[in-house]
Amino acid sequence: VSKTEGLDPAAGIDQCGSAEDYIEALEIFASSIEKKADETLAYYEAGDIKNYGLKVHSIKSMARIAGAVKLSELAEELELAAKDERRDIIDEKNKEFIDSYRALSSINNHV
Repeated sequence: VSKTEGLDPAAGIDQCGSAEDYIEALEIFASSIEKKADETLAYYEAGDIKNYGLKVHSIKSMARIAGAVKLSELAEELELAAKDERRDIIDEKNKEFIDSYRALSSINNHV
């Protein structure tokens, strides 16, 4: 897991309480990346900012638990932008967010 760029296992373990719980949370996180990325992108493309914000919030929480600190911070920024209906910020950062999120699918190779 420590070889996966974008992950801070120590932060994840701190969030989960133990290494065993962290690995379990990481497996759940990794297994849902493609589906959640597709759903988030669909909301974005449909202009459904409310549901986009809800999906990004969900990813933010799971990213934090997984130790994906930078992704979690980016998700928080997008969540707040959705709440404030700041489509300009969402348009600017969505691709980076989705790409960063999908890049973590390599976790499956290390768990």
